[in-house]
Amino acid sequence: MLDFDTALIGAPDDDDKGYRSGSAYVFTRSGTAWTQQAKLTTSDSVEGSLFGVSVSVDGDTAIISSRSPYPFYTYVFTRTGGTWWLQLKLSASDADWSDFFGYSVSVDGDTALIGAYNDNNHAGSVYIYSLVDDIAPVIIINTPANGSTTNDPELNATFNSEIVAYAWYNVNNTGNSTPVQNTNNLLL
Repeated sequence: MLDFDTALIGAPDDDDKGYRSGSAYVFTRSGTAWTQQAKLTTSDSVEGSLFGVSVSVDGDTAIISSRSPYPFYTYVFTRTGGTWWLQLKLSASDADWSDFFGYSVSVDGDTALIGAYNDNNHAGSVYIYSLVDDIAPVIIINTPANGSTTNDPELNATFNSEIVAYAWYNVNNTGNSTPVQNTNNLLL
């Protein structure tokens, strides 16, 4: 994930804290040269955590998800100067082990989107968090179920301060995308 002069690269197969415990690398650009600024891990990563499986960066905020062990977490890091520190550890209170909370992540300013593609009877959900308030999601968007719970859709979400867009497709390669206008400033 690239944001101007900062690149965040997930390395879920990294082995620093056990086989496939994962990490994420931050690189910064000065002129035409890129240099590593940080290697991010968490104190609770263990073998099989796959930390770094989905990443997003905006300015001085990075969000990084892990897939294991249950419950799945998404971590929010902030940068002060050149130092990154863990700000929040997010999870879904209604999550089940098979929801895949954190399958896709996106951050814009003080708002984070976290996809759970298997939530809502396999239809998927998008959790929207305000990073300046509490860690409870501001709103949860459930993708429309198509009447079948066997499609196991893939869900991805992205946004800016005005529009949330999420897209999904099922195993039959039929897909949908949905923009949601931020008319009530729910995301600001």
